[in-house]
Amino acid sequence: MQAIPNLLQSALPTANSTTLSGLFGDEASDASTMLGPQNSTGGFNLALLRVLMQAMGENKSGANTGASSPTNLNLDGMAANPAMLLSALAGGQSGSQVGGIQQMLSGLTAASPTLSQATSAYKEPGKWPFMPVFIPPAATPATAAKDMPVAPPVTFTIAKPQAVQPATAAPATAPIAPNRSPELAPANGTPLEVPRSDPYDPAAPAVGRVSVARPTTAERYQRPAAPGAAATALTAATGSPLAAALASISTLTPAMPAAAAGPLALAAYPRPPLDNGRGMHWVPTTSTKPADVDRLMPELRAMNVRWVTLLNDNSNIGKNDYLVGQLKASGIEPVMRVYTNGMEPIQGDLGAMVRHYKEQGVNYFQLYNEPNTNVENAGREPNVNRYLDAWLPAARTVAENGGYPGIGALSNSQTPGVQDDAKFMDATLREIVKRGAAGVLDRAWISAHNYSANPVTDERGLLRANDYNKLATELLGRALPVIGTEGGIAASANVSEAQQAQQITAAMRHMRDQREPYNFAYSQWVLANQTAGGSDPAWESQALIRQNYTSPLIASLKELT
Repeated sequence: MQAIPNLLQSALPTANSTTLSGLFGDEASDASTMLGPQNSTGGFNLALLRVLMQAMGENKSGANTGASSPTNLNLDGMAANPAMLLSALAGGQSGSQVGGIQQMLSGLTAASPTLSQATSAYKEPGKWPFMPVFIPPAATPATAAKDMPVAPPVTFTIAKPQAVQPATAAPATAPIAPNRSPELAPANGTPLEVPRSDPYDPAAPAVGRVSVARPTTAERYQRPAAPGAAATALTAATGSPLAAALASISTLTPAMPAAAAGPLALAAYPRPPLDNGRGMHWVPTTSTKPADVDRLMPELRAMNVRWVTLLNDNSNIGKNDYLVGQLKASGIEPVMRVYTNGMEPIQGDLGAMVRHYKEQGVNYFQLYNEPNTNVENAGREPNVNRYLDAWLPAARTVAENGGYPGIGALSNSQTPGVQDDAKFMDATLREIVKRGAAGVLDRAWISAHNYSANPVTDERGLLRANDYNKLATELLGRALPVIGTEGGIAASANVSEAQQAQQITAAMRHMRDQREPYNFAYSQWVLANQTAGGSDPAWESQALIRQNYTSPLIASLKELT
């Protein structure tokens, strides 16, 4: 949106003895009281008045009028520099807000209202015809897209100044109500007969009635179309300094509209530099001391690892900042698993956490772990609907805040208490489509736990990505990225260290040379445990780095370019 300050800077007069009273009339009230604070949901029109006051050298705080200086223009500490003020005003505003500012400029120029009239008109839209009704977006783009239809910028011509109309002039047009999808709008609390205490368990006893909550705003309202890019022609008017200042502006081009919605192409998903598909699971703990990060990071770089899965405690912000920073500095793509207690709802502000780590370079967020196992369902039989009731709202939050939500992370174990991962994935994708929620997969990816003693040839190893891709292609008509966040094989009584090194190195070589376009990464479990803060002794024998021990697999991967 930089076109607005750049163009107006050259058009507006510099701060001089021309006062605001010459433009709006003589007002004695304190501007900070009249205009109020700037805010993100409706104050930018008032902020524009504040900018114009200072740009014209006006003072409303008791000092001498007609001079422009930081001390004389004491309006919430804002500097008396028109270019800085306009840049501050324009910062972060959307294309629709540009249109609102342009309407504001044209209306003020045409009618030449007094400052109090303009302020009152803003506070009570419809009282003054020179103040166009404009519905600003809500606090965040995600909320605005769901809750409010935003008008695109309009084309208009500044007419000759007219007399100010009385307060009883024609009211402004009421905002258009958003379209509702009637089939998705049950009343809040509509009773529904449910004959089980656990709706996912057919054997559970009957308990009577429960209440169905109102669906989310995103489900109730259709998403408005992105505004098109439209130039706004300004024809100079006469009779006010602002009108004369705008005479040199021929067109104002709003910011480019938001990218069109729809599925993300496979090639558009983020990848690390020099991507070779080589992954590693970090320490099984939700935070790591910087000293341990500094000690382990050279090992990752020497193994030429490009993907690392790490754990984040629910929506905690801050504990993984240093680790994420070092991974990105090393050219490694972080995959953040949001660690929860089984299928329990994610605690805290997930959206804020995603925004925080997205700014630090985290793109991929894994939601929930191995929902096809009894152990992750508090001992209950795994159930696709129970899983999606938890996953779908969390995935929407991740996507709305710029992240890429991971689905699956299914166990490929063939032991009791584990449902077949391919069948569970098939049922999951089908249920998402059945619920009409396929759009949440537009930025999604599939997480794989492809453990195998022979990862290159075993269908549950690297080849499982082919099965997942076939399911996605059949149901969605496109591929989804498959990222292995756990896998490999641990040395044991049945697998020697030499066999482990040989098989995992072969898998990493396959990923480098022969992987399919949708198979993004294959990750060995686990880099380290107790030597870097891990507290569960069950994982110690599987760690590649232990106290006074380094697995031969590390040396083998270092030799693999």
